[in-house]
Amino acid sequence: MQKLFLSCLCAVLAAPAWGVESIPIVDQALAVVQQSCVECHCPDKHRGGLDMTSRETLLKGGDSGTVFDAGKLAKSSALFRTTAHLEEPFMPHKRDKLPQASIDILEKWIDAGVPYNRVLVPPKRARAEALWSFSALKKPAVPTFNDESWAVTPIDRFVMAAQSRAGLTPTVQASKQKLIRRLYFDLVGLPPTPAEIETFANSTDPKAYENLVDRLLASAHYGERWGRHWLDLARYADSMGYRFDDNTPGAYQYRDFVIRAFNADMPYDKFIRWQLAGDELAPGNPDALAATGFCAVGPRERDEGDPLNRRVIRNNELDDLVSTTCSSLLGLTMGCARCHDHKFDPLSQKEYYQLMTAFIPGHRKEMPFEQPAETDRRKYWEKESDLLEGKMADWFSRNAHKIDPIVEQWKKAVENLESEFRTKSNTDASPGDLSAIDFRLYKNDGLDAMPDFTSLKPTRVSLIRPGRIDLSQVPKATSVGAVFTGKLTVPSTGSYKFHLTSDDRARVFINGKLIVETDGLNGQETKTEAAILSPGKADIRVEYLQGPYGTELKLTWNGPVVARRSLSDGKFSAAFVQEFAKRGEKILGAEKHKMYQNLTADLGRFHDDPLACNELKSALSEAAIAEGQAIQKDRLALLATAPPPAKKCLAYVDKNGTPEKSFLLERGSVESPSEEVHLGFIAGLTSPNYQPSPKPAAARGTYYRAGMANWITDVDKGAGRLLARVLVNRLWYYHFGEGLIRTPNDFGSQGDVAVMPELLDWMASELIEGNWKIKSLQKMIVMSSVYRQDTTSEPAKTAIDPENRFWWHRRPTRIEAEILRDSILSVSGRLNKEMFGPAVMVPVPAETIITRTDGKSNYPKSIKEGPEVWRRSVYIFLKRTVQVPITAIFDGPDYSCSLGRRDRTTVATQALLLMNDTLVRSCSAELAGKIEAQAGTNNAVCIENAFRQTLGRAPSSSELEKALQFLNRQTELRNGDRKAALVDFCQALLSLNEFIYVD
Repeated sequence: MQKLFLSCLCAVLAAPAWGVESIPIVDQALAVVQQSCVECHCPDKHRGGLDMTSRETLLKGGDSGTVFDAGKLAKSSALFRTTAHLEEPFMPHKRDKLPQASIDILEKWIDAGVPYNRVLVPPKRARAEALWSFSALKKPAVPTFNDESWAVTPIDRFVMAAQSRAGLTPTVQASKQKLIRRLYFDLVGLPPTPAEIETFANSTDPKAYENLVDRLLASAHYGERWGRHWLDLARYADSMGYRFDDNTPGAYQYRDFVIRAFNADMPYDKFIRWQLAGDELAPGNPDALAATGFCAVGPRERDEGDPLNRRVIRNNELDDLVSTTCSSLLGLTMGCARCHDHKFDPLSQKEYYQLMTAFIPGHRKEMPFEQPAETDRRKYWEKESDLLEGKMADWFSRNAHKIDPIVEQWKKAVENLESEFRTKSNTDASPGDLSAIDFRLYKNDGLDAMPDFTSLKPTRVSLIRPGRIDLSQVPKATSVGAVFTGKLTVPSTGSYKFHLTSDDRARVFINGKLIVETDGLNGQETKTEAAILSPGKADIRVEYLQGPYGTELKLTWNGPVVARRSLSDGKFSAAFVQEFAKRGEKILGAEKHKMYQNLTADLGRFHDDPLACNELKSALSEAAIAEGQAIQKDRLALLATAPPPAKKCLAYVDKNGTPEKSFLLERGSVESPSEEVHLGFIAGLTSPNYQPSPKPAAARGTYYRAGMANWITDVDKGAGRLLARVLVNRLWYYHFGEGLIRTPNDFGSQGDVAVMPELLDWMASELIEGNWKIKSLQKMIVMSSVYRQDTTSEPAKTAIDPENRFWWHRRPTRIEAEILRDSILSVSGRLNKEMFGPAVMVPVPAETIITRTDGKSNYPKSIKEGPEVWRRSVYIFLKRTVQVPITAIFDGPDYSCSLGRRDRTTVATQALLLMNDTLVRSCSAELAGKIEAQAGTNNAVCIENAFRQTLGRAPSSSELEKALQFLNRQTELRNGDRKAALVDFCQALLSLNEFIYVD
């Protein structure tokens, strides 16, 4: 059929009309339609609502009605008239008019009733069918041989067939010592202990190897090892990157989900669906919610700047989601289609924006990570708490006429005592500009813009002592509002400047008039405005809406006789309180000091328990006291049942169930939107007329990501076949150090060509038939003879296959940076095997911290070594702008993009790090101490134990002799300090290639 199409096409394009008379008119016409019409009028694009790939779809017509009338001449049909440029819109759209010979052919074909003898294929789909990775998945037959003694699994038979075609034979099996070390590093990422090696090496059980495989696959450390591989693809880190590199403390829940999923052998298709749309596919399941961290843990700039800049930032985030999803899951460079159709692969720009549509309704958000029952309990508790707080607020309101005068007296007395203390102590030059600042905190009720706080009910009301605007009472959570009100002492008439610094929205009112505000669009910024004020007590009100990037608000002022000074210095507040407590009695006398303590104590507990203040209690009626005590009793009882703070996870959830409009962007520019696009998928991987999953009635979001998740795992009608191929290639890469396709993130036409595509397809079919279980396929891989081969190399075979594409021997592979660190900790006995939980920051040399972030987002420069930081490297806090040296130097991942394959460089700094790193040195000392405790002063026994502990084997006689010479010489150089020499020897072993490479 393809040859017929090409011959017809060539005939139409290259010859005059009389040269094709021998070809049936239907084939001539369909060749014209295929070449000139189907690109736009097909199920993939459907321009004008018209599909010309079959007679049935052509007869349906388009958005403007039918284009062909049966029984009428061609010249009266819209199909002919637009093509012949007799009426608009001229076709082909925005192209030259077809040759007259082609128009004549179409006229005859239309007069004949537009017959079809086949369904036409869109050009892009035709290119997709020519791409091996896009083809339908058919399970190949397993090759057979007369002598199959080498083959343990079907995998071996495919490899044997490929080797046979190349004139190659496999090498011998590796020793037991090599195999156990290989298995341990591949499956759990830790070295085996000397005892484990000895037990395996001496075992005569024919199933000893298989039992070892099963035990390691069932180990809890398996998920830590294979989870780290996946985190490379997910571009996981614990901070956002870019200029501010803000920390994302809830991101670790995604990492923990990945580890748990691998340990539980979660079916891979479910694993993927949850990461794209767990919140929609399994609502109420906290693990499914945390799984959407795949969409949220990537790099992201702060949402700041003018509206255009914010649109650019958002579009870059969406591009990262589309690119990462396609490269990590499908091995496609979809990001190339952001600005134009892919130059090499059957991926269009429209398809790129159709995929982006799935992510547009969503956003990153810190969400509660708890079971539904816990959420319900928390909501119930908060509802009950709000009811009681409302009762107390009503009680205050009804008794305010008796309470307020007393409280105002307290405030005035405190203000006078503070003023007297400042004057007599001269400890603070500031005259106390603010007096008795009231504080009100507002819960997150979807506050994304500064609200009218006067219309909201505060969550907490209290008094800031002494008079400073201090955010210490604001919880370090996102999106809460705070309002401070009080009096500002203005010394004289004149113009006063107010300087407001905030990381988010804030505003300052004086006497009810807005003076200065920050909008939070450009990160932390300072705004200055002036106001004309008269002497006396001015009403001041400061409003603050905390955003997701921290808690920062500073307010200073200056003017006539007022040098610029702070109204919001929390450090001053703490210092003043400490100074008053220290010197108040001496300066003011015992009576006034005691009075101050009592007054501030009364003011501090006033809103929490007003009836604990005897003076207030005596002013109230017995009925009011009884009512207040009853409410307070209920409040205390409820407080005792308060649920613990909810853990948070960084998730990706839809804002609501209403999808936003999505547009194709010309050249990828947010300033050039063109046609509107809707959710859709890659045509070359999708059956014609495929429809996304319908949205359930109870779904809260748009269900767009769920539609994508179901498509990407659909083997029959969607991209599931490619998803499986990409995964099994990754498994091969992680087990052998190289993939069957050496470009694991690019299965397109520019990627590597598989030398054994039949093996890859067979394993992909096995994966799907095995319910997408990874462990069973992995067991088959590591049980195979090809996996168990030795590293022995032969010149004759190397000449045939220098790159080892046919896997006729094993190549040594260097362990990754994280596994190197874990191994050093493990052999020294320091490794803390605690699993899960918040990421831990490890010591990093101060000179390597190049981040420009401020405050709590900065990386600490003084972290001490200890068990809490000696956890596995998968739990290390990954800050995008600060890399741990061992990770950076030993080719750790770039956290800014999906990484399908790590570099493997060999540079001098790697040796220098192993020689000079403080962790390596301290672990060497720990190892030396452990060995000396076992062997005492016998150098030969110490050396043998050190070899077994680090390399998993005993030293050879020549190695023992050289090691003894080294120890003796090093002891002399260390002025007789044998312990220091033993530390040097252990450090040398940890620096050997044999320690950091797996044979």
